[in-house]
Amino acid sequence: MCVNLSTTGVTSWCCATMTHEWSANQMLTMAEDDADWSSLIVTSPSSSETNDSNMTSLLADTYTCYLTMGFLIYTIIAGSLCVLGLAGNTVAYVVLGGDRDMHSVAKFLLRSLAVADNFFLVVFFLNFSAAQLFSYTGVDRNHFNEAAWMMSRLVTYPLSFVAQTAAIWLNVLIAASRCLAVCWPQKSSIYCSLQATHIGTLALYTMVR
Repeated sequence: MCVNLSTTGVTSWCCATMTHEWSANQMLTMAEDDADWSSLIVTSPSSSETNDSNMTSLLADTYTCYLTMGFLIYTIIAGSLCVLGLAGNTVAYVVLGGDRDMHSVAKFLLRSLAVADNFFLVVFFLNFSAAQLFSYTGVDRNHFNEAAWMMSRLVTYPLSFVAQTAAIWLNVLIAASRCLAVCWPQKSSIYCSLQATHIGTLALYTMVR
């Protein structure tokens, strides 16, 4: 009986020892596994970094699309229309100046309209078409004098609206002179004289300034 108890005690002690050693080895292995996973988590890119990278790529693509669309609209399409308009208005100004049979009042008004249109087209081309061309090709404004660029922008940009408004009111003045010449031919020689037209045009440019 004593032998059996002793043997049972030794066996229990051995089992307890083996169980303790196995638990210790298992905990060490789990710790090593946890260390491996923690190293993987540290070295792998986080979700926030991935989102930031995707957002940066999206913004870059959007800005590239904006530059491309601006180049197509302002530089290619609007720039071509500006060149064609400048050529047409210049030809009209020269042809009207050489016409000796045309009435002086109508000639003056039409040539004034051609000048206003050309001025507007030049200012628009410099402020929009050329600016978009520089942005699309990557030409930095730091290559130019920044103060001179800002001053020219502050001066020429409002002048484009002045020229546009002057062209609109010159059309109104031409329509009014033609209306007087057709409906009241007796009074047209008084109200539509060359001197009265000069005064009206000067007042128009003074008003839209």
